[in-house]
Amino acid sequence: MYALTSASTLILSFLFGIPMLIVLTRILLQGFRAPFYHPVSQSWFKLTNPFFMPLQKVVPVVRGWHVGGIVLLLLLGILHAYTLSIVFGASLGATGILVAGVGMALDFALMSLFWLILVYVIVSWVAADSRSPMKEFVGFIARPICAPFRRLIPPIGMLDLSSMVVLLCLQLARILASGPLIAWGFGLRA
Repeated sequence: MYALTSASTLILSFLFGIPMLIVLTRILLQGFRAPFYHPVSQSWFKLTNPFFMPLQKVVPVVRGWHVGGIVLLLLLGILHAYTLSIVFGASLGATGILVAGVGMALDFALMSLFWLILVYVIVSWVAADSRSPMKEFVGFIARPICAPFRRLIPPIGMLDLSSMVVLLCLQLARILASGPLIAWGFGLRA
């Protein structure tokens, strides 16, 4: 029974993870003002414009951040929590699904940023002089997140420890913020 439960959770996480990743990446590209004419970001904007442009007419963009996209990401997290509660027969109320969904969206965003920054760090070590479009694309998101930490922790020779501190902070945020939210939401019974 445990294997079936794990497999169901994996499949649902995968099915909800793909649209959540697409939405999150678009939010971050727009929020960090990635150059539109970069080939990869231009493709990403064209892929997501059919969903984001109608949202932008209803929910305004605030300081470059697409609030409608953030709401869409949260709705996907809530739908994911609702689907999990149905699959596992948990009788959650609306509040429990809402709290768990927000926690799941936050957890997904933090974990995605963790992997994105880790990939950026590894690629920058392996191919430091590379001008790959994918490396630049990942850098559009990773660099603004690491920048405040770089100001506090300068590089030691060729070793940049600020990225490691960012990775640590992202994991701490998962443990201290999203994990308890998810547990609290699934603990709220109808």
